[in-house]
Amino acid sequence: MSDRVREFMRLGEGPALEVVEKLPTPEEVFKVPKLTGWKLFATILGPSFMALGGALGSGEWIMGPSIAARYGLYLFWLVWVGVVLQTVYNIAFARVTTLIGEPALVYMARSKPRKFWIPFLAFVLFAAAAWPGWASGAATALAVFVLGRLPTEAEAAFVRYLGMFLFIVCVLVVSVGGKIASTLEAVFRFKVLLVTFVVFILSLIVSRPEIWSELLT
Repeated sequence: MSDRVREFMRLGEGPALEVVEKLPTPEEVFKVPKLTGWKLFATILGPSFMALGGALGSGEWIMGPSIAARYGLYLFWLVWVGVVLQTVYNIAFARVTTLIGEPALVYMARSKPRKFWIPFLAFVLFAAAAWPGWASGAATALAVFVLGRLPTEAEAAFVRYLGMFLFIVCVLVVSVGGKIASTLEAVFRFKVLLVTFVVFILSLIVSRPEIWSELLT
């Protein structure tokens, strides 16, 4: 039996957290040699596609282009504000998880009153990830490609049907395959590569020199 004295820290409500002097490395936990160079790159490539695919949403595809088309590129500085804030947010969540050994949202749920925060955070996460409004927003963009113009009020039913179709497609995507993570990784890999190359090529072909000048300004 170990003579080590175990220390615990009370952090908000819920069970106390055990205090450790040093967090184990991934190699110690999974009993694998340390990854370096190309092996490290290949290992994190899959999860990175999932992170990028999940982050690439309606803001980049719908809100950003619509604001640029309506007001011009002089509001492009807002992109940098969003990038900085999202970076701070991601780093903060990662550090909280590393510090206490629990997901950041679990840490937030330790705040009083815990009986309120736990169901509230669960509801917010479900609403943000599963609410059909995302499919409805994507349906509006898809309708533009199908019609070649913005849909009118009389075509609202058509947009709703497209939204239902996209929502069902998303359900089917995560329902096939041996593992949901593997299926999503394949879908997100295709999505990220398509967006990266298509947008880059279109920006070179379609954009005029005065647009690049406005953007830099």
